[in-house]
Amino acid sequence: MGMTKDVVDGLRAALLLTERVGAIADQVKAVAVDMRDIDRRLIRVETTLEVLRRGAFAGRGGADDAKRPAAPPRLGGPDTDSEE
Repeated sequence: MGMTKDVVDGLRAALLLTERVGAIADQVKAVAVDMRDIDRRLIRVETTLEVLRRGAFAGRGGADDAKRPAAPPRLGGPDTDSEE
């Protein structure tokens, strides 16, 4: 009987281990989904900060100003509405 008990205990341990591995695999998949979501959010935050940073320094003679094209002239402003 001792050998049969050892075989049954070994099979039970193998089944429990398989169950645990499956549960951990599901948890890893959930963490991967969360990481992708966090990565997307971080990209949005970085983009927002970059846009705000560039907008805050626009027109102050910084290095980025040399790369920007000149603004087009305004049409229909107060200077063009003069009555003659």
